[in-house]
Amino acid sequence: MYMPNESEMASVTLRRLSWLFKLPMSKTLDHVKEMMLSQVDPRAVCLACKDKSRCSKCFFNKLTISPATLALFASS
Repeated sequence: MYMPNESEMASVTLRRLSWLFKLPMSKTLDHVKEMMLSQVDPRAVCLACKDKSRCSKCFFNKLTISPATLALFASS
């Protein structure tokens, strides 16, 4: 799995969020990503995607298929 190097500021920020959430940094990063997902339109992600070969395994594609899930995103 690809994991980009993060800046010192990003690392310091993640550490502070970890203290806030009382989670290890790795779990905090997952938590932050999940929070961010509620702010992203999955249809926009699909339109911007440059690798259409993995749609069947993509989290965002599954969201675009399910109107109930899209309604959950709209209500948050």
